[in-house]
Amino acid sequence: MQAVRNNVFSIIRENLGHMHICSIIAQKNKANPSIREQSTFYTKVFRMLMKWVVEKHVHGKRYEKVILFTDMLPVAKKKKAMEKGVKLEFAALLREGIEYSIYHHQSKSNLNLQVVDYCNWAIWRKWTTGDTRSYDLINSRIDAEWDVFRSGTTEYY
Repeated sequence: MQAVRNNVFSIIRENLGHMHICSIIAQKNKANPSIREQSTFYTKVFRMLMKWVVEKHVHGKRYEKVILFTDMLPVAKKKKAMEKGVKLEFAALLREGIEYSIYHHQSKSNLNLQVVDYCNWAIWRKWTTGDTRSYDLINSRIDAEWDVFRSGTTEYY
């Protein structure tokens, strides 16, 4: 019900403070089959997003340590490959001397991940249905939002 979502998003908006929302839209059916395998695809998208975040919000600051929370990775044969890929990509983006930790939590146990889920849902609604009601409530905190396959016209499936 939109009235409930409006209340939740109003609370989120009032408490975003200095937070920035950065989002990548990746239409999977436009991904070349050579990168469509789950661990490869998500590692590449993760790198694109984190490159933006690190360059804009970490480098140039006096951070000694960065802590990254992700939702639990899918339970699959490729889980270890995805975890390794995420760690390697993130480490490669950070300047020497910046320590980092990556924690995979269930989003239901982490308030920050719940807020991220709501914000991503609002962005997803805007892109898939054109419904901007929830998006408009958080728009002032959106720092980056781009479609990585925007110029692609080939749909592989």
